[in-house]
Amino acid sequence: MRFLMLLALQVGWAGAADAQSAHSKLQLRQSHERACAGGSGKSCFEVGAIFESGSSGTQDYALARRYYERACQMPTNGRPGYGRACTNSTGLYFNGRGVPKNLKKAMEIYDLACEVGDSDGCSNAGLFFEDDGWGFPRAPEVSYYYYTWA
Repeated sequence: MRFLMLLALQVGWAGAADAQSAHSKLQLRQSHERACAGGSGKSCFEVGAIFESGSSGTQDYALARRYYERACQMPTNGRPGYGRACTNSTGLYFNGRGVPKNLKKAMEIYDLACEVGDSDGCSNAGLFFEDDGWGFPRAPEVSYYYYTWA
């Protein structure tokens, strides 16, 4: 009986900790949303990542895409956009999450990510031309161009 009471207390504490954690994650998301509205590309990216993962309780790929694309266009640290956000938004197009699968659009955004300085975007763009399995012609010289740009 004593064991069951201790177990019930532990489960209750764990549940309370989970509720507190969820509340903290919601507050973090709201804080990033305010900073995003104030012009922080990194915060827009963070909100997109939160919606993509569902870590604050709501997984919404369409909202994630909107925040990523906003950050992608928002000047950050002397660059014309937040490149990591561009790269993350391409994953949504590449996998068809919240949008129809569109490899051409993914490639366009990878190219933009590369232009604003995201090395992952450059590397991923290079992959499109390394193999003709994604509907793009095999072009090693184009792959090389993106890989060296990274």
